This record gives sequence, structure tokens and C-alpha cells, in this order.
Amino acid sequence: LDDVGRYDIVCGRGSWEHLPGNQSFKALIQNNQIEYLAASRPGKPLIARKIMAAVKAKGGRFLKRTRVKNSTNGGNSGWLELDEAKAYEKVCASLREAAPAIGKCVMELSASQSVSEGKQNNL
Repeated sequence: LDDVGRYDIVCGRGSWEHLPGNQSFKALIQNNQIEYLAASRPGKPLIARKIMAAVKAKGGRFLKRTRVKNSTNGGNSGWLELDEAKAYEKVCASLREAAPAIGKCVMELSASQSVSEGKQNNL
């Protein structure tokens, strides 16, 4: 592959967060992260697959930079589309990334709700 499209997600090392596809992907992840972290074990893959389907529906692909040797581009870098399993791993890893911070917020919210519910029951 020679070019990165508007909806493509570039994975791997490097500074790719400025790309439109990566920005859209980040928003998708953030919008689904709490649901993913709260989901049961069987529910997590459904959420990850939903995100993958949303990326593909826009024409996006999960890409990785690669060195191409002995090719028409003179050994320059190119792009390799990740297979379904690697793309799925990327989505799941992205969903888990903020788990500690989100988990702490959920616990604090839950604790504050319990306290306020206890106060209401005492009235």
C-alpha cells in the first residue's frame, strides 16, 4: 500500500495522533471505553467488533508502517494492512488503555452514590 486514507488508523511506533483516521478512532474508543470496561467477559468482544465495523464502514483500515526491500519504491517505507486478528488486538488494547483511571472514577462515583443513597434512606 502506498497511501494512508482519511479514515485509516495507523498503528505502531511514531507520532500518528494528528492523522484524521487516528483522531476518529480515538473518539470511538473514548465513546465506548466505559461500556467496554463495565461489560462482562463475553460482552467485550462485541464492543470491540462494533468499533472495527464502524472503522470499516467508513472505508478505514488498520495499517502498519513497513520497510519494503527490493521493490519498485527503492526500499522505502510502505504500509501494510493488519489482518483481522491484529486489528482486533489493537482495538482491545486501546479500550483497556485508560482502564485504571476510568476504574478509579467509576469506584469514586459508585461510592459517592452509595453515600448519597444512604443519606436519603435516613431521611
